[in-house]
Order: sequence, then structure tokens, then C-alpha cells
Amino acid sequence: MESAKSEMEKYRRSIGRWRMVAFVLLLCMLALLVGIIIISFVKNRQLEEQVVPECSGKEEINLAQPDDPSVFHDLTAVEVRGLMKYLHSQKSLNLVQPAEKRTNNSYLYLAEIYVPAKMKVLDYLDHNGVKPEREAIVTIFRGDKRPPVVEEYLVGPLPNPNHWKEVPFRRQKIPFNLRPLTSPELDSEIFLLEDAIHSTLYDLVLESFGGKFRDCGDKCLTMQSPAPFSPAVSGVPHGRKIWYTMLRTIDFFILHPLDFAVLVDFNYETQNIAIDAVWYHGQSFSSLEELATGYSDGSVTKMKVPYSPENDNTFSKMTRRGQAFQNEFKRDPIEVEPDGKRYSIHHNHVEYMGWKFYYRMSTVAGPQLYDIRFRNERIAYEISLQEIVVLYSGFKPGQMFPDYYDSCTLIGPQDKGLVPGIDCPAHATFMDTSFVLESSKEPLTFKNTFCIFEHNTGYPLRRHHSYAMGYGSYYEGMSNVVLTLRSVFTVVNYDYIFDFIFFQNGVVQVRAISTGYILATFHTDQEAPYGAQVHDHINGNLHTHLFNFKVDIDIKGKTNRFATWDIAPTSRPNDYSATPNAKYHMTNYSRNVKDTELAGAYKFNFETPKYLLFYNEQEKNAYGNPKAYRIVNRGMVKQLFAEGEGNEPAASWARYQVAVTKYQESERRSSSAYAYMDSSDPVVQFQNFIDKYESIVDEVCSRYLFIFYS
Repeated sequence: MESAKSEMEKYRRSIGRWRMVAFVLLLCMLALLVGIIIISFVKNRQLEEQVVPECSGKEEINLAQPDDPSVFHDLTAVEVRGLMKYLHSQKSLNLVQPAEKRTNNSYLYLAEIYVPAKMKVLDYLDHNGVKPEREAIVTIFRGDKRPPVVEEYLVGPLPNPNHWKEVPFRRQKIPFNLRPLTSPELDSEIFLLEDAIHSTLYDLVLESFGGKFRDCGDKCLTMQSPAPFSPAVSGVPHGRKIWYTMLRTIDFFILHPLDFAVLVDFNYETQNIAIDAVWYHGQSFSSLEELATGYSDGSVTKMKVPYSPENDNTFSKMTRRGQAFQNEFKRDPIEVEPDGKRYSIHHNHVEYMGWKFYYRMSTVAGPQLYDIRFRNERIAYEISLQEIVVLYSGFKPGQMFPDYYDSCTLIGPQDKGLVPGIDCPAHATFMDTSFVLESSKEPLTFKNTFCIFEHNTGYPLRRHHSYAMGYGSYYEGMSNVVLTLRSVFTVVNYDYIFDFIFFQNGVVQVRAISTGYILATFHTDQEAPYGAQVHDHINGNLHTHLFNFKVDIDIKGKTNRFATWDIAPTSRPNDYSATPNAKYHMTNYSRNVKDTELAGAYKFNFETPKYLLFYNEQEKNAYGNPKAYRIVNRGMVKQLFAEGEGNEPAASWARYQVAVTKYQESERRSSSAYAYMDSSDPVVQFQNFIDKYESIVDEVCSRYLFIFYS
């Protein structure tokens, strides 16, 4: 019994010792776990501090309208109200309210900020000079005058104007026939034209095209797609005639043209129309009545095109059709901003990774950037879209005569708004723009006209991976993440995407992309030389897109030079060849400084490749080389129209791929809102910019670049 008790006591002591050991081990494990957690926390904090620098946490997006706007800021709502109040108080302007506007009275067409003279702005920005007053440039259609004119004025200072004056350097009293197409004219012309066709050619229209203009149910027709017939083409010095084409009102109507067109002359005084010509089924007539008579007596060759019913499968509708590419739905790849935005926007000023710039939206010309700096050095005072031109070809007048100058339709308001996730990444910042147009007493705000976002291009900005004996493998690379400022404009059928892209190595890229619908014409055999048939009764006609940008470069100061590095083949004796008198062939370059504006007008030639360089001769590095920026134009084709013929003079800038001009306040833009109709005597004649043979050596210069699509 005693022995059993002794054994039991030993067992209990043994259990106690093991429990104590286990308890100590548990405490050690807990201490070790706490230590691991603390070390991990410290390491993570250190890693976070390494990966996310302090500066990247500064995120400021302030898109509110400023009380004290910059010299580059668009008109604010406060300024617009002060402007409108002042203008309507000026009895001599005889302005009517927007709801009362007609082509035969006086009304405001548009108003936008007038960016002050460059030298005044630079004195303010760089030398603490006086901030220039803010002024608006306003365009007024004076249909109340005899003769009627278009007037442009500068009104200021904003927000409480007390004076208005003529625009410097601008031709005053612009002829009324050069005015852009506007709603009072278009609405009246189309209504009167459709009424005239409906009453005079009712049977022809119904039998030939299966629809009507009035009481048409689901088979409606319209007269649209106006093609201005400029004085240079019509031969009428003060003429204003427009071709209208008949279309079906099926979505999208541009893809449902018919073989019928009318040339209209609108009388602004009587608010009536005169019909100068009628086109039907390849035949031309002087009036609707002549066509009606010929159709009735059988002397006119007739046509019949059934009106196809509209449904979800109609080819021109945007309803998605066809089989999906994926059998199993999977979402698109997306970009994220793991630590927030790395750019800031203060009203209309952007800062990003060494970049700084202002942006705005011109009502007439579209997107504009100012005071573009990299690492606090200005590299460009202005980068801006100047004009979009589309030149068509065709057999029928409705496609033969359209030479569209899109600033005449006002490019800015054609930005209908960007859709997150499609037009721009969902993480982008979207900015609005306000316009003062013919239909507004208050500024009209268009939502999401700009977006700005970072984007990983998917390829390295730089990289090198190599191996060295005694050292091993080594690698250095940098992802190519860029900042993009984007706007998209829908001008009737086309959509134009414009990107301003900022790279982290100091490169700026301007990119233009076309999408949308074609402007179609009714297919006949005569259209074959001008395009291709793309659907039943539809021809896609040959046309050319021209995009014109202004780049006002300031490298290391305002006084720059333009030079080309001309690359040419050369050869040297090959003394190491076994062949007697052998030569080795290669290339070399020579620097060619352009001394005048005409010399700086560059036409691309594959046989004489060049680098286009801009630099300040006084600012050189330790090796005697000036810091230069290179212009790379990757979108060029040759404009084939004869110089001086037809509508070509209004786009004389398209004769060159790059043109360098001495900066003049009188040469702010290479085009105008009147280019649609003024080819015979353009309000802005770009060729005059360079025909003065002015020196561009060490001068303040502007560069006009041209990107072409065909």
C-alpha cells in the first residue's frame, strides 16, 4: 500500500513538472508571436514608407469656379452674368433676347474668354507684372443692319464690364454671308424646304422613296446634311447657298441617304428660300416645278427605293447584335489607383510628376493648353487644336461639295460628354465646361467635357537587362505611366478623340483618333470612282480628315531657333578591304538653321529625312550642345488639292506638315469660324503668315503642325 502511494506521489510530481514546462513553453510561444507581430508591423510600416512617398499622398481636386480666375480660365458664371447685363444695356447693339432671335435682327452668337497678349501674360507670370484684365470676345450677328454684318468686340474688364472695343488685328465688319450656320437659319430653311417639296413633289417622293415629310407615321423623311456652296465654288461673290440631301429618319439617319438634293438660297430679310437647283436620280433641274412636270409627263427617269421598316436589327442602329466572343462572361481588365490620385487639379491648373499646365475649352476651336512646364521649366506656352477639316469627293452634289471646316460648327460644344468606363477609365477625374451660345442668357454647362487620368501603357519607358562577367545579371527598368487629358467631339457623324499625353521623361504627345459613322451617299454606278459600296444603296465616299494644331514652343526662354538635322548618305574609303578603291557606305547629318518663315515651312520628303529641332542657342550644356526639343509628326499624308483652287485657300496651312512663324498677336489662329464660306478671301489666310519672309532666328515663334487622316 505504501509503495502504491509513493508511486502515485511521484506521478503527480511528474505531471506538475510537465505542466510547468508546458506553461513556460506557452509563454515563450506567446512572446515569440508578439515579437513576430511587432516586427511584421514595423517592417510593413517601413515598406509603406518606401513604396508610398510622402508627396504621393497629396491629392487635391478642386474644380469649383474661382473667385479670381487665372488668365487662362474660361468665363465664370459670375463673369457671364455681368457680361450679358452690360451688352444688353448697350442700346446701339440692339440685341434681342435669345428666344426672339431671327437672322434679320441683332443677337449674340457666342462669347468666350479672350486670352491676353502673350507678352503681357509672361510679364505677369515670370516677372511679377500686373495681372492682365480679363476680357471676353463676343460675336454678334447684325441682321438688323443694312447691309447686315458680323461684328466682333472685346468687352471688359470682367466681371463688371465698362467698355467694348473692336478686336485688334481682325477684319472689321465681316460679311454677313460668311457667318456660320445657326439655328434660326437652319430651322427656317429646313421647314420651308420640306414644306415646298411636300406640296410640289408629293407623288414623286411617296412613289420613289416610300415616305413623306408630313403626317408620315413610321416612314418619315427629312432634308439634312447641309453642304455649303461657298462663293469661291459658286462664283457668286456675296452668295450663300447650301445643298440639302434627303434622308430617311431611321436611326442613324446619316446612313440612310437618298438620291435627291436641293440647292437653297436663304433670304435673311424675308425669311424665305429660293431654290436654285434640284437633283433627282442622276438628273438636274432648275426648280421643283420643272421636276414635277417632267415626272408627271414621263420625261424624267424614275426610281423606286422601298422604305425598309426600322427594327432592332436595322444595320445602322447601335443595338448590339451578333455572337459574343466569350462563351463564359469575364470582366475586362481594369486599372486602379492603389494609393489615390497622384495628380492635383486646382480650378484649371494641373500638376503631375514634374508637369504643370493650364487647360481650357475654346468654344470655336476646342481644347487648349497653356504654360506647359516640366520640372518648373516652360517648354511650351500653348498647345491647342486649331481646326478640323473634312474634304469629300463624289458624283452627286450632296457629296461633291461638302468641305467641312468644323470650327464653323463650334468645336467646343460638340463635346457631348464622356462616359466613365468607356470613353475614359472609371477612375478618371471628369471636368465640366460652360459656354455662352446663341440660345443662352446664362452659361450652358456641358458635363464631363474633359477627363484626366493616369494610365500604364504596358511597355517600359526604359529598361536594360544584361550580364557582366564577374558581376552577374543586372536589370533596371521603369514602367511607362502617363497622364492623359482627353476630350471627345461628335460633329454630326464623326467622333474625334483628342489626347494630350504627358510622359515622365519630359515628352508630350498629342494624339487624334477618329471613330463614329461615315457620311454616306446613295450608291449609283457613277459613285464608283469616289468610293465603295458598303451596304444596300449606300456608298462610302473618299474623303480626307485634316487636323491642325498650334504648338508655341519656349525652350529655355522665348527666343528660339528652328533647325533641321538633315540626314544624307555618305561614303568613306574602305582601306581595310581587299578590293581596290573600295568604299564603305553610311549616313551623316548636317545642321540647317532656318532663317525665315518661308524656309521654316516644312514639306515632308522620304528622300531627305530630317530631325525637326527647336532650341535656345544661348543655353548650352557642358559639351556645347543646346537643349533641344524634337517635333515628331507621325500622322502625315500629302494634301493633293491644287493651291488656290476652290475651298483650298481657307486651309492653306494644309500645304505643309510643319510651319514656323514669328509670333504675332494678329496671328493667333490659323483658321476662323468663317472658313466654311470664305475661301475666295479668307478672314484668316494662313499663307500670309509666312509670306512676309520674317526672320525666325532667335525670335519668339509659333509652330503649326498638321496631322492628316485619309
